[in-house]
Amino acid sequence: MMWAEKSEPPGGDLAAAAVNSGAGTASVRTYSTVQHSRSQAPTGDMRATIRDGLIYRGGRHVACVRHGELRRTFDASRELLRGCLLFHDDVLRLGHSAGAQWIVATERGSGQVYRIALADFVRQSWNYTHPTFGAQHACDLRHFERVGTCELQQLTLFEVTP
Repeated sequence: MMWAEKSEPPGGDLAAAAVNSGAGTASVRTYSTVQHSRSQAPTGDMRATIRDGLIYRGGRHVACVRHGELRRTFDASRELLRGCLLFHDDVLRLGHSAGAQWIVATERGSGQVYRIALADFVRQSWNYTHPTFGAQHACDLRHFERVGTCELQQLTLFEVTP
């Protein structure tokens, strides 16, 4: 994670600074010393962890392992590289150690579900090291089996489905 240089906020305390409000009372504002990043994806120096089958990188849920499947969703317009789906190396290792034998990826926009055996993914993939996001493996979606679409439905509060 990239840290910004520490600078003293108004009032001199890094954790919180007392600021006089218009009514004459003191209020507390907190200041972060972490540099804000426009990117939502975790950087390459953040290692993946697994808790209760959920895989996190940089505090962000990126995949899960359920019923022998390493599952994730992706946005095809932003997350494919030349038609290839990428997985961080440590996410693949954690998925394998948690018992995943298949990779199942769902495209967010269309709901299209893609599936490939983990061993086939590793065999047919190529290494890619992104300057910011680190070591990954990429496999062309043409190697994946299309297994249908995921029907997502938003229900209203009182709607009942049969």
